[in-house]
Amino acid sequence: ANFLSEIKLVYREPFICSIARQLTSPAHLCSSLAHAEHENNMATAEDIGKHIALFERELEAVMAFWTAHSHDSKHGGFLHCLTESGEVFDTIKYGWVQGRQVWMYAKLYNTLPTYKTPEILEAAVRGGEFLLQHVKLHNEKRCYFAVTEEGKPLQLQRKPYTELFFTMAMTELYRATGDSKYQVGLG
Repeated sequence: ANFLSEIKLVYREPFICSIARQLTSPAHLCSSLAHAEHENNMATAEDIGKHIALFERELEAVMAFWTAHSHDSKHGGFLHCLTESGEVFDTIKYGWVQGRQVWMYAKLYNTLPTYKTPEILEAAVRGGEFLLQHVKLHNEKRCYFAVTEEGKPLQLQRKPYTELFFTMAMTELYRATGDSKYQVGLG
């Protein structure tokens, strides 16, 4: 129950909820299994199976939310300033979050058969195209931290977060598509 409460709180943040679930779930699993091991001298296959089922349900819920509410079919990329019900409260697009969502979709497409669908790949590609066209500065190894809904530059930052997530997104998208234009990274 505590873990699920934490997850619901994270929903208030942009696309981070998916990443947070990825990061907190293994810690929760280890903690729960360690507790089971402490009490029973061993975590059972049933304990592990329950946790895997929980993670799968949580991932399904996250993916259902973001695929239903975040895709910007008009301008490309993703809208990620959303309420728990999926209402848009701000249309600024942060480059690092765009990169995270592209990476997440491409990673799921490349890793889990459930998500190896044309729809997930298409969403990752559309997001990747938005990154290439609007977030990455042309002829430079830098990315905009924030752009408008249409992709017009708003803020450039000295910290490398956006470039990191851009690179992760392009690397995973290249693995998913084999298209060399995603292999370019920041070069």
